Amino acid sequence: MEKRIEGARPARAETDGRIQASRRDVMKGAGALAAAAAIGPAFGGGGRAWADDLPGKVGHVTTNDGVNLYYLEAGSGKPILMIPGWSQTAEQFKYQLTGLSDRYRVIALDMRGHGESDKPEHGYKISRLAKDVQDVITALDLDEVNILGHSMGCSVIWSYWELWGSDRLAKLLLIDQMPMITSNPLWTPEQTAAAGSIFDKNALYDVPNALAGPDGVEVTKGFVGNMVTANISPEEKEWIIQRNLRMPRQHAATLLYNHSTQDWRDEIPRLDIPTLIVGGRVSVVPWQSQVWINEQVPGSRLEIFEAEEGGNLFMFIEGHEKFNKIVADFVA
Repeated sequence: MEKRIEGARPARAETDGRIQASRRDVMKGAGALAAAAAIGPAFGGGGRAWADDLPGKVGHVTTNDGVNLYYLEAGSGKPILMIPGWSQTAEQFKYQLTGLSDRYRVIALDMRGHGESDKPEHGYKISRLAKDVQDVITALDLDEVNILGHSMGCSVIWSYWELWGSDRLAKLLLIDQMPMITSNPLWTPEQTAAAGSIFDKNALYDVPNALAGPDGVEVTKGFVGNMVTANISPEEKEWIIQRNLRMPRQHAATLLYNHSTQDWRDEIPRLDIPTLIVGGRVSVVPWQSQVWINEQVPGSRLEIFEAEEGGNLFMFIEGHEKFNKIVADFVA
């Protein structure tokens, strides 16, 4: 399969400016609060605000450590298992559950602590989430799975691959996750850009501490609010934020810290099944890191959503029509 990169690359000066702007955006809302934040029990509020009709039927799987996981399922045919990003929910794949289920069996999962799944006091590590995914695949007797990870969901896939390789997997769909969130102070600017790092050693602690502190909900609003483009409606932006707040802020902080310490640059070149990589030109995840992943995975395909196409972290919501076409063509 030939590598394909959509869209021309900006000049170097413009690129560097966008990387710096992305880092500033991620810290907006968190930086001012981080110094005073103390870890506390402030859990995000906000109701679920369900639509009258869910985009699929509800199912449950119990993990090997007794945690009940919730999922939504629609359609039949080749399975596409969708893993949401950090603190996000199965429900956020509403456009895929409705837009792809005429051709495929679409399953969207709430990870532990997320959405409607159980919220235990343990297990908020990428490796444990990878085991949860294996438990789901086994319980549903899925085979030749097309597995899609959004943001942190990609890290869950990479952890799965590290532990079990391609077992039961057909294709990988990696949606906008950098190889390493936190930069090493000794790295060159080129290494940092390739890794896609948006945290430094201070932010590694400051942001989770702010999320877990008494102002965690407001920090979340600033943090997640920078992950959409200016074109999104205020209602849909708020809906995304409220889905994020379904996870208790302390658990979200614990998971974000673990997520931010995982370096996948040694594992990504080992991927050897068909792989789709999707990024956004103005995403908080620097698009250069998606180019790097594409260069490491032989035969992979890269798609970059431009700003006017919803090219930030939630392009599968903002640009769902194009996104669904890309996914449908790739899985076919």
